[in-house]
Amino acid sequence: MNNFLAYIVWDVNPNIIESPLMVRYYGITWALSFFVGLFLMKKMMKNDNAPDSYTDKIFIYVMVGAILGARLGHVIFYQPDYYLTSEHWMEIIKIWEGGLASHGGLIGVVIAIWLYSKRVSKKSFLWAGDKVVVTVAIAACLIRVGNLMNSEIIGTQSDSNIALFFKYEAQNKVIGYIDHASQGSLDVAEIEIIETGSDDKGPIGNMIVKVQSKSNIDETYLQGVSNSVKSILKSNFDAKEDHIAFYSDAKETYSVNANSGMFQFEVRIIPRIPTQIWEAFSYLIIFLVMMFGYWKKQWYKKEGLLFGLFLVLLFGARFIIEFWKEHQTLSDDAVLNMGQWLSIVPTIIGILIMYRAFKIPEKDTLVNIQNKNEND
Repeated sequence: MNNFLAYIVWDVNPNIIESPLMVRYYGITWALSFFVGLFLMKKMMKNDNAPDSYTDKIFIYVMVGAILGARLGHVIFYQPDYYLTSEHWMEIIKIWEGGLASHGGLIGVVIAIWLYSKRVSKKSFLWAGDKVVVTVAIAACLIRVGNLMNSEIIGTQSDSNIALFFKYEAQNKVIGYIDHASQGSLDVAEIEIIETGSDDKGPIGNMIVKVQSKSNIDETYLQGVSNSVKSILKSNFDAKEDHIAFYSDAKETYSVNANSGMFQFEVRIIPRIPTQIWEAFSYLIIFLVMMFGYWKKQWYKKEGLLFGLFLVLLFGARFIIEFWKEHQTLSDDAVLNMGQWLSIVPTIIGILIMYRAFKIPEKDTLVNIQNKNEND
């Protein structure tokens, strides 16, 4: 099991700026995805002789549809028991706290494109859809990068040397446990998990915690806090989400000096498959294929080819990568998880749309001048 120590340590604070206004990498990747999408959409609309108003309006339609759809998708597909109750339904609007589902985002985008086609372009759904999927592909890549910075959408436990140990997330959770155990009387001055070895169950790390108090503390008090933290860590352990685990025979030490102290105990380190990176890379490749097909091969003239290909490639990749993700909402012994079930339908639809695209002749996608003037 010595190879277990060959994992990669991921120790990244998800916040770029802590105060006075918290700015997260995740928010930046979402904003960047819309900025890049707008730039690409302008180029594609200009290629079809469409007015600037077409770009502005489709940007608004898709942005609103993606955010609302992704949020409602998370609520309905993944946490209906929590959000659809009288106590928590108001939390649905708290998008800034996280919880966005890509499948819901797809549904929202599809509805937005349909409304846009009916109200603005007066052209077919697939005329706009073939353009939107190019921007969505790069957006999906950037958002998965944001998930990586958040240490979320994690994979299964692994002893591979490409597995990630999400150190920052592990330490940050323990800080919360210390605050709870000490009832806010201790401030964490420093916390560190240092790899010390391994056994037949995997890698072991030494968790070193330095704390400060406004008044003097003694070793008995510090030991009580440490025991409480270990108890919370053990009782709240989630094999699907946590990155460290406490075990009963772990070694521990304590030291106190007036109003500061230090305690340490051993934990099991849980490296995980970096599925966020796998997805981000897959979506980047899909984006490059979409760009090549649009600009070099003019696939947009085969109405629906780009849209269908996007559905097949993205949700096909998602279906495969889900085998290395922790199951969400479904039982551990389920053959397929929720993400895979939700990926089957769009993949099949994509195949049917591609089949249709190859059966029909190429179309002129240019916006005629009369229609252009009417919509300016």
